[in-house]
Amino acid sequence: MEHQISLFVCLILCGPLFACTATSGASPIATTTDVPMTCTANQIIFGSRNDHFIDVYYKDYVVDSDGNASMTVGCMADANHNTYMIFNDGLGGPTDNQDFPQTIEITLSCVDQVWNYVVVVDGVSYSQPITQIDCQQSPN
Repeated sequence: MEHQISLFVCLILCGPLFACTATSGASPIATTTDVPMTCTANQIIFGSRNDHFIDVYYKDYVVDSDGNASMTVGCMADANHNTYMIFNDGLGGPTDNQDFPQTIEITLSCVDQVWNYVVVVDGVSYSQPITQIDCQQSPN
């Protein structure tokens, strides 16, 4: 009965972001551990092939010991085509688009549980929150 009470008290005192340690004796001791909150790949809608659109892929998803996540997102056009990456249903794209490449790969970083595309232009850093990425292709 004593362990059941300790477990019950621990469950009441500890929220979803904390871990509890079982104790023996009359008084339970709760310990807390911060759980890093980070981004997951499924927070982004990745476009798929249809008509002029091509598949968008991600790779190299990494979370460091501080909970900071990053990943590479890209798309590759068919032979003799170039690709154009589009953010958030038409609200811009990466600077790589200006080169009319066949393949585009960019790095996204997680900041405050939001994926961001960050680019530095003329020494100024710009950040674009990302929720959706599509890619179109067109003949060269």
